[in-house]
Amino acid sequence: MRQNELSPAPGSKRGRKRVGRGNGSGHGTYSGRGSKGQKSRSGFRMKPGFEGGQLPLIRRLPRKRGFTNIFKTNYSLVNLDELNRFEAGSEVDPAKLVAAGVSVEFHTYPGTDHAFFNDTSERYHEEASTLAWKRTIGFFKKKLK
Repeated sequence: MRQNELSPAPGSKRGRKRVGRGNGSGHGTYSGRGSKGQKSRSGFRMKPGFEGGQLPLIRRLPRKRGFTNIFKTNYSLVNLDELNRFEAGSEVDPAKLVAAGVSVEFHTYPGTDHAFFNDTSERYHEEASTLAWKRTIGFFKKKLK
């Protein structure tokens, strides 16, 4: 058997419906569109989600949509101009930033391995802020390569 001898299974291929080619075909005159009305006109396109005037499903559902990603990674953003306050080659951590008066927000979420700044919870603050700082530095290292 050769490639030029292959053919599709009988009945698997069907010719396209040719409309408007005479009444004998069964699809003449109105070409399956019916008589008059918006849907019979050329160029008609019904908007996705339109339900004929009935309140669409997307509007019938409750207002709040989407979800909160519990694995979201948040970064603490620090402008490079503010890093110029420190000597070249010196190591900068969140404590030094706060001591230098740089405005950095730290937030912490209990029970997660990510954090970002501006939280009063002492229990998680130190560990979480350090972790957030490491992620922020890692993010900048990737961007600067």
